[in-house]
Amino acid sequence: MTASFSFEHVFRAPSPAALLAIYFDPDNVAAIDAATRVELREVLEVEDTPQTRRRVCKVTPKRQIPAFMRPFFPGRLHYVEAAIWHKTADRLELDIRPSALGGRAHVVATYALRLDEPGLVRRTYAGSVTVDVALVGGRIEHRIIADLEHTLAISARCTQDYLDHQQAPDRRGVAAGT
Repeated sequence: MTASFSFEHVFRAPSPAALLAIYFDPDNVAAIDAATRVELREVLEVEDTPQTRRRVCKVTPKRQIPAFMRPFFPGRLHYVEAAIWHKTADRLELDIRPSALGGRAHVVATYALRLDEPGLVRRTYAGSVTVDVALVGGRIEHRIIADLEHTLAISARCTQDYLDHQQAPDRRGVAAGT
């Protein structure tokens, strides 16, 4: 089974590259993790080249799994997220593999950005969820997509707050971070 998704958010940001750069900013990641109830994020790999930036994390959420899904997710749920930023394309590719289901669950997504107009960047987060479990795979896929939609909305608010804070003038009238 496979279910597709696509979510869009518009940010007040100077450029797509600026928005992608804060995706990897530890302070922004910590704020998003706190707001989305992530208990632990372990960075497993980081590689930064002129063309790409890659980060692999093991993420353990605090939130509970719905009751109907618990038999398929024994033990503490976590997922491994590999993110690759293709710098010149303003695109991030994500490969997310939940710890449960013996590798029968997989999320792939593309986080693409484009400048709508000066100061407004549109993020399209699109991809698919595959859960290869007879009878309930489709239900689990739709639950994962609903969770993604909810989490991405929170993440978008946190990211905009972070961008706004970076651009806010300090007491001397100088933009923060300059």
